[in-house]
Amino acid sequence: MAYNLTMNIVFSLQELLIYALIIVVGLLIAEVIRLNSRIHHMFGTSKRINVEEAMISFIEEMRYLDKKSEQFEEKFRIVENKLRNSIQHINTVRFNPFSDQGSNQSFATAFIDEKGDGVVVSSLYARDRVAIYAKPVEKYSSTYELSAEEQEAIEQSKP
Repeated sequence: MAYNLTMNIVFSLQELLIYALIIVVGLLIAEVIRLNSRIHHMFGTSKRINVEEAMISFIEEMRYLDKKSEQFEEKFRIVENKLRNSIQHINTVRFNPFSDQGSNQSFATAFIDEKGDGVVVSSLYARDRVAIYAKPVEKYSSTYELSAEEQEAIEQSKP
């Protein structure tokens, strides 16, 4: 009788263990299905995919994008350097050099880059002639003598 009781307990423990294993296997199957669904959602596909192939594809695409990013950064540096050396500040001052005739038909225009280099162009208008002058500018000054209007045009061109 004791042997029968021991056998019944062993069988019920085995049955209990089998039921527990069935539950664990069911939970694991549910987790695999959930992870598979997340992988499909992450890769944006409903087809069966090989995760290893997908990761290799993503790594290759990241390398390609890194290379493109470096190329864009280099082009950006080139454009930025060109921009620094380009004319960025333009200012015109109109004036009348002859108080007894005409109006403000004369002008001085400064074309200056970021460093203060460029040129100032002046035009003196009279009834019978027009004179045009160009003077180089370095760091907002010139080695040539500047008129008050030319200096004003340069000063107003400062950022």
